[in-house]
Amino acid sequence: MQKGEYLIYKTVKSPAVVNTNLPHKPTAVRWHIFKAGTRVKGKLMPTAEAPKFLLVGGQFVVPLEAIKEIVVQDVTSSADGKTSGKVSAKLEKAVKGGNAKIKYLDAGILGAVLGAAAVYLAEKKQWIKMPEKKNTYIGLAIGAGLAMYVVYRIRNKNVK
Repeated sequence: MQKGEYLIYKTVKSPAVVNTNLPHKPTAVRWHIFKAGTRVKGKLMPTAEAPKFLLVGGQFVVPLEAIKEIVVQDVTSSADGKTSGKVSAKLEKAVKGGNAKIKYLDAGILGAVLGAAAVYLAEKKQWIKMPEKKNTYIGLAIGAGLAMYVVYRIRNKNVK
């Protein structure tokens, strides 16, 4: 029996027998669902040739086809703190750029709020003669559009 930590990469439904505390039906079969991406600790149960399943918590059986073993390795580096290589381009882009959709959405929301505030201020100062709901919608659209354009210009400033 090999104990270890495993990752379940397929959703698995595992049966278990539980005590119901009912006199007419003392035991019942209940199902436990292990969702994909779950980390579990368990032991591989051997058979004649090779392990066939993983026993989790002493009662749940998970088939070998649905798990991968998590291998932990020590991090080794030099003591001076210098890195041996450059940071990969993907990682650098992810750290630097972030998610573009989120930035545009945030800019749109902030711009819409500022546009609505500008229309409200203009109506209070009587710069707009007839206050209408249409003016607020126009202010929302213009503010959101300008904010998203500013984010677009800032993001693409250094792109060659």
